[in-house]
Parts: sequence; structure tokens; C-alpha cells
Amino acid sequence: MVRLCIALWMASLWLPIATWAGWVIEHVEYANPGAERTKTVQYISKNRLKAVSEGSMFIMHFPQDSFTATDQENRVYWSGTVQEYVQEVQKFQQAAMGLARQQMQDAMQEMSPEQRKGMEDLLKQLANPAAPSPPQPPDKRPRVTVERTQENATIAGYKATKALVYSDGKPYQEVWLAKSLDLKGDLDLKRMRSLQAKLTKAILPETSSSQAVEDDPLYEKIFDEGYPVKIVEFGEGGEPESITEVAQVEKRDLSDKEFQPPEGYRRIDLRQFFGEELEKMKRGE
Repeated sequence: MVRLCIALWMASLWLPIATWAGWVIEHVEYANPGAERTKTVQYISKNRLKAVSEGSMFIMHFPQDSFTATDQENRVYWSGTVQEYVQEVQKFQQAAMGLARQQMQDAMQEMSPEQRKGMEDLLKQLANPAAPSPPQPPDKRPRVTVERTQENATIAGYKATKALVYSDGKPYQEVWLAKSLDLKGDLDLKRMRSLQAKLTKAILPETSSSQAVEDDPLYEKIFDEGYPVKIVEFGEGGEPESITEVAQVEKRDLSDKEFQPPEGYRRIDLRQFFGEELEKMKRGE
């Protein structure tokens, strides 16, 4: 009986450790130390990520390549693959561009000849936004170099070491890596960055130059050395443009329910949702 009690007691000590899985990481983004900060909270477990910020939330399930986006104001959500989401976003952007062209053409009826000429030139560019007006050579991939430094700092309670990333010799990023913050069992960081890049490229196509840097093997390799607890983005002139920093890290047992659409939210068809948005644009809302 004594041995049985000891065995049960030891099992009870092990049980919370065996069932624990998950991280809650709070990030802040700001332009400079005195600027207003935007907070995002990430919930991570079993290669699933939920990111919550003011007015928005999305969930990514990396093994299934699935993506859930929510509209908190209207309490609706959409779920599907990342590729499906990207395709619908691109269709919406094309439709919105067509609507903008039509509205511009209608407005031209009341313009002077000089104003109309300028508007016609703009319409020609909008007619085929994927093709640049003057012929341009194909984009040359930037030469990426990474410099490891001995500079250390404590960020969110973790010791981090600074690495400097250069694009064609110009400062691109300052990345602080915490080796002791190991999320590899719960998060495939490369997979996450790849899917986020697809979403960013669909929503902000002009970021292709920066994406070329972050697709480089030398850049990707630095994330094998630790978790990025701070990233400083540099502008064309070498000045810091924005800073994303981990403010707090918490280990927490996260249930499967945490990575499901919120209760009380209605599932929508993305095409229908974007169609409603186009109707609002037509009404000037």
C-alpha cells in the first residue's frame, strides 16, 4: 500500500508536466522608443498559432496549411487554406481596382481637358497594374550578408545576442536571438514565416524586394540559432523604421479550443464577404 501511494504521488507530480503544452507571447511594435505601441498576443501550441491584436485575430494550423481570419466588429469568420485566402484577396483587389477605374472615368466627365489628360494617364497605368509603364529589367536578387556580434541584452527575461543583416551592403535588419527560448517542439518558425510571406505578398505586393532578402538561405539560417525576441527594420537611409519586440513570454497549457473560431461568430463565404465590401465601396461607405 505504501509503495502504491508513493507511485500515485509521483505520477501526480509528473502529470502536469506531461500534459503542459503551449506558449503565450506578447509582441509590441513601434516606430521609436517614445512612439505609440501596437500590441499583438500570440498563442502557440502543436504547430498552431493564434495572433490577436486590436480589432483582428487570425489562426494558422501549419500541418494542415489552414488559415482562419475573423472580423471582430461584425463577429464573423472565414476558414480555409492559405492559398484559397490569397486567391480571394487577389480577386477582390482586382475588382476594387476595376471599380476605382470606373469611378475615375465617371468623374472625368466634369473635368477640364488638362485634368482629364492627367486622369487618362493614370487610368492607363491602372489598366494593367502588373505591368510597369516603362520597360524595366527583372529584379536582381540582393546580396545578403549576416554579421554575428558579441552584443548581448536581456529581453523579456531572456538573454539575446544581436545579429546584423545587410542587403547589398546596406543595413536591413537587426535581429536579437534568444537561444534559451526554444519553441521548436511547438512551432515550426520557418513554416510560419513562409505562410506569413504568402499572405503579406498577396495583401502588399510592393514588399517583394524585402521578401527576396528574407527568402535567402543565409537569412533563414539565423533562426536556427534562437528565437527572434527583437527585430529592428532599417529604411533606405540606414535609419531604424520600426521595431518589433517580445514584451512577455508565458508557458501555458493551451487547449484545442483555443485554436478554433470564437464562439458566437458566424462563418461566412469569403467571396460573399468581399462582394459586400465592394458594394460598400460603390456607396462610398
